[in-house]
Parts: sequence; structure tokens; C-alpha cells
Amino acid sequence: MSQVLEILNKLENIDPSKYWSTISQGDATQHVSWIVKKVDKFLKQREELNPFPLFALLKLHYSLLTASDYLATTHYMNNWEASLNDFGQINDELRQRIIRNVQSTKSYNKAVFDNLDEFEFTYPTDANNGNLNRLRQELSVEVIQNIRKNKDQNVFYIEAPTGGGKTNLSMLAVAELLSGDAEISNVFYVFPFTTLITQTYQSLKETMGLEEDEIIQLHSKVGFKEKDDQYGKEKKNHIDYLFLNYPVALMSHVRFFDILKTNSKEANYLLHRLANSVVVVDELQSYPPQIWDKLIYFIQNYARYFNIRFILMSATLPKLDKLSNVATDICYLTNHRKQFFQNPNFCNRVSFDFSLLDWPAPEKEEKENYLRRLANVVVEKSIEYAETNSKYPSSVFTIIEFIYKQTATDFYTKIADAADGFFDELFVLSGTILEPRRKEIIHYLKDKTNRNKKVLLITTQVIEAGVDMDMDLGFKDQSLVDSDEQLAGRINRNVNKTASKLYLFNCDDAKVLYEGDKRFQLMQNELSGLEREILQSKDFDLMYDRVMEKIDRQNDRVYQTGFSDFQNNLRMLDFPEVDQNFQIINQQSTSVFIPMPLPVYVPGTNQTERNITRQEVQFLVQYGIVNTDDETISGEAVFALYEQLIQQKDDDFIAVKTELKKLQGIMSQFTISLMTYSKSMKQLMENVHGEERMGMYYLSHWDEDSIYNYEFGLSETGEPAIIL
Repeated sequence: MSQVLEILNKLENIDPSKYWSTISQGDATQHVSWIVKKVDKFLKQREELNPFPLFALLKLHYSLLTASDYLATTHYMNNWEASLNDFGQINDELRQRIIRNVQSTKSYNKAVFDNLDEFEFTYPTDANNGNLNRLRQELSVEVIQNIRKNKDQNVFYIEAPTGGGKTNLSMLAVAELLSGDAEISNVFYVFPFTTLITQTYQSLKETMGLEEDEIIQLHSKVGFKEKDDQYGKEKKNHIDYLFLNYPVALMSHVRFFDILKTNSKEANYLLHRLANSVVVVDELQSYPPQIWDKLIYFIQNYARYFNIRFILMSATLPKLDKLSNVATDICYLTNHRKQFFQNPNFCNRVSFDFSLLDWPAPEKEEKENYLRRLANVVVEKSIEYAETNSKYPSSVFTIIEFIYKQTATDFYTKIADAADGFFDELFVLSGTILEPRRKEIIHYLKDKTNRNKKVLLITTQVIEAGVDMDMDLGFKDQSLVDSDEQLAGRINRNVNKTASKLYLFNCDDAKVLYEGDKRFQLMQNELSGLEREILQSKDFDLMYDRVMEKIDRQNDRVYQTGFSDFQNNLRMLDFPEVDQNFQIINQQSTSVFIPMPLPVYVPGTNQTERNITRQEVQFLVQYGIVNTDDETISGEAVFALYEQLIQQKDDDFIAVKTELKKLQGIMSQFTISLMTYSKSMKQLMENVHGEERMGMYYLSHWDEDSIYNYEFGLSETGEPAIIL
């Protein structure tokens, strides 16, 4: 063997053309041949092995090691006498409470469980509110029955039409899984939008009967959550927040999948918390198709090795198990799709009108006339609806959605002229509208005392999935077909109106926004002309199945990066590459802080709804930013406090970080996000409307430069830019 090693050393320093003559020396040939065969066999075996277990095991060890180290260090440094024992897990009392409350808190769920054994499916087709509620009950029963038949499964689909009550169905599924497996200790809900997190937070808390210290929402618009504790409040609260020590948690999809894939220390702290849990992933269609194969691979493997139950939901659900690289053992909890999706109570709730697609898309110089003509149609159809509205006489709630914020702003001036005072309110809601204004608009639309009004909401694609509103008429610049369906879900949600329509038109080029999306590519090419059939039949598999085929073909190409390369990154434990090749959001964004005064309370709510919580007000009072009874808060003073805390020299790292976390929710009320390299961001910086401060763009001249308006958001000039 020493001769073999000697030859191998020689091979490092000679010309490759002389390899064989060197290897052929003496008796070493047979030894080298034996080594080569062994290495080749090992490499082939390694290729056939699933690389996930070792990848996940290393991450799990890292999670346990760093978490225990952090907890032990904190314990020691604070001289705590007793060990931490509250890790926010579901105990027997809470388990039974959740199950009991889900089955009885809401009358419609109680009716389901009272009649479960004798329940008969009828699938009523007459369109009315009573039959809609009956169909929702039938969906509930189907979910419960299928969970009970498939308790050993780990991954489930809930595919329910818009208005079918997916959140309630998910709670029924969670309760059944808790009932069937005593090892389940936590529940996580994962969403692509913060609006869905805040809405679902209230629903879960109410229906499951959860206390404040049993549920947490994690996103940029919420501040630091506190639990009272015997160990020293600030330190223990920080640990609870950092390690998510709550039985039920709601978070963004970016944060959740970072836990699964990165080796970032703080994200990885939470990996061990996912074992023995239920994870509900909502709005699955919102994930970019280029990561679908990696997404379902991680979901299925984490489910298997970590005993996680995944529930994947959407009204337009891509069946990711149809991809060739994954197992096909996903359980459908709603398996009578046709009876529900093609039932008139769901599919005829809103009719699609394609007549405006006959208008050619405008060139740049024609756009002003196009928008003026479109405004006349919006006014005309809104007047017609108001005049025939028997439920809310003389009232109409109309929504129109554009791809670009600048087009929405331009349309506002056209519709204001064309309407000539017809609308009582014209609202603009885009990605540059601050959160307090968004809450104000949503509250106005949901306030029943306003249902005698005529309202037009002009928006971009911030309003689609899950936003709780009920409009009468809709107009939409056509983009992705599932995006068109999502907006239709904001119209006639309870099937209690007649003549509700969604008019599709073609104004701006969606290519800039969706060029890399396989769904958009297909609908522009191979499936061109099928948009109407898909929207009317609700058969989104016509598109999704072709997307899966496209992903599979790409993965089969030898000279193109595909799923096998991702698996190899896992096999080689190349954590940075795994992370880089599984990006939910690719674009970089910049936070823009608007230092304007904002209301403490949501206008129009008689101070019953707040933009700034009582705890946040008390936090600001402590620093002299506001008085207890102030009704507005200065953005300038809030940012000055932020700078003060950032620059503060304090040996107590946790105390400073906790104060910054408390300030986070307040800061978010003054903040919008722009794509870092967008024209909007470029214009702000080139025209010196502000300056970069503390990692944000501080829009100091928002007022004097007339660059920002509370009601209309960011003022733009020139070409439309993409807004987050």
C-alpha cells in the first residue's frame, strides 16, 4: 500500500498524459485498480442515497447546540435559580381546549359535529346564501372525515373555492390532528402576506380560545410581544420571542423556509421547535414556480423525518406532488373538487367579462386616451349597478386593479373627471400607502353604515389574496390567471348579490413583472387563449400541470442547472448554495421611512381600532415621544428615538435589542418598501428627497418636495416602476 501512496503522490506532480505509465509500475497496478473501483462504487452509492437526512441532522444538531448554549449562558449571566421550563408547547389542557373550542365556538362548526355521524352530502346548486353555508358545512365534513381516515399521513392538501372558508377548514384539520396524535406540541401558520397573518391571528385566537401568551404573530408590522414571568421580565420575554416559545405561531413564508434551509444561527435556533408540529401553509400559488420542486422536496422530507404534519392550502392550488422528483403520497382532504368548484354558489358568484380585452393594449402615447376611455366604462357600469342594486339601493362598491402604481395614480385623475361627483369616495391603495391609511380604507369598506355609499377603490396587486373585503364590481388589468381569480375572490364573497362581474382589460405589459414566471410564459405561448376557459371552469390544473411538465423537462436537461444540482448541494453540505437556490423573493428591497405625523387610532372607528397599541404608546411615553392622550405621533420623533437606540452604548445587549424590537412595530407604520433598483428608488435618491440613515432611506423632504401624500402614497414621474 505504501507503493500505492507513493504513486498517488507522483500523480499530483506530473503531466496527465503520463498517468497510466506511472500507475503501471510494478505490482501497484492491481492496488490502484482496486482503489478506483471502490471509489467509483462509493460515488455511485452516494448518488443514489437521499441527501436530506444528513443535511437535516447537521442542521438539527446545530440548532440544539446553539439554542442550549444561548439558554445556558443567559441562565448563568442572570443568576437565575430555577431552570427554564416553559417552552410554549401544547399541553394536555390546551390540547383539549383547542379541540373543544374548534368544535363548539362557532355555531356552524357545532352543527357539523352534532350531525357528523348522520351527515349526508347534497351539493345544492341553487345560488343563495343558505346553500352557500350548506356547501361550507359539506367541505368541513369532508375535511374531518378524510383526516380521520388518513391520520398516518404527513402532508395534506386543502383545495377549497374562494369563499369556502379555508381558514376554518384548516382549524378543523388542526383540531383533528391534535386529537389523533398526542406527540404534536406546536402549531405554525405560514403566510405570504402580513395582512393574512393579522386577519388569521384574530380568527385563531377567537375560535381556538387562545390566551395572549399562547399565540404570537411574527412579521415586520408587529412589535415585541411580552409575557409576564418570574425570572426577570425583559430577559425571559426576549427568549420567548427569539425561540418562539408559544404553542401557536403565525409567520411569513420567507422566515419559515429560512428555518428549513439556511445555516444562519438565529434562523436555525428554531429548527428543533418544528419537530412534532402541524404546519399550515396558505396561498401555495404565491410561491414562484422555479422553486416548486425544492419546496415540495423539503416539505415531504421534513414531514417524514421530523414528524411534521403539513397542510397546504389555496383556492388555486398547484398539485406539487405531480412533479417527478417527489413522492405521490399527499392526502387530499377535499376530494370532490368538481362538486364544489363548479357549483353555481362558487363558480357563478362572480361572472367574468372579457369584452374589454378586445381593446388593443395602448402604446405609450395612447395610454392617456385609453385610461380616459376605461374611466368612462367604469363609471357607466357602476351607475348601472347602483341603479339596479336591490340589496343596497343606489349603492355600488367598485374595485379596479392595475399592475403599476403610476398607472393607478394616472387613472385617479381620469376617473375623478369622468365620474363628475358620482362616487362618494375615491380610494387609492398601493404598495406605497402606509399601514394606517390601509387600515382606514379597509375599515371604511367593511363598515356597514357605509353600505349606502358609492365607492371606487383603485389599487395595485396588494389587495388580492385573503384581504377581507366584499366588493360589487371589479375591473382588472390582466396578469397571471390565478391572480385574476384571486381578485375575483374579493367580489360578492357571500353570494348575496346579483350581477357581480369582474371585467378584465389589457393596459400595462405584465411581462416586466412576470417574465421569469413559468405560468406567465405558458399563458403567453402554449396556452394562449385558454385564460377564459380556466377562469370559467376553475380548472387551474390545465395550467399547473403544464408548469409541472416544464419544470420536469428542465430538471432532465443535462447541461442546464436543475433539481439534481440542488440535491448535490445538499449532498455536499453546501449550505450557502442550498440557500441561494431556494429563494422565495429574489429582488432586493429598501425600506423608506416617511417622517410624517400619523394617527394613533384608525380614523372612523371612534377610537375602537388602533394603529399604535396601548403598550406601544406607553413605550413612547417612557421616552418622552408622546403624552398618553395624544392622538397623533410624530414620525420625526420616532426616527430620532430609533437612531438614539441604535447608537446607544450599553453593556446589556439584550435590553437594547428588546427596546429596538418594541420600536419595530411602531416604525413599520411609517415605512414602505421599494425595490432597491426600481425607477422609484432611483428617482428618490437622484433628486435628493432624503438620505440614507441607519440602513433605511429617510424621506426628509416628503412634504416640501410634495413627494409623498398620506392618501395617494409616493408621487412618481416618468416610466412606471414596480412597487412592492
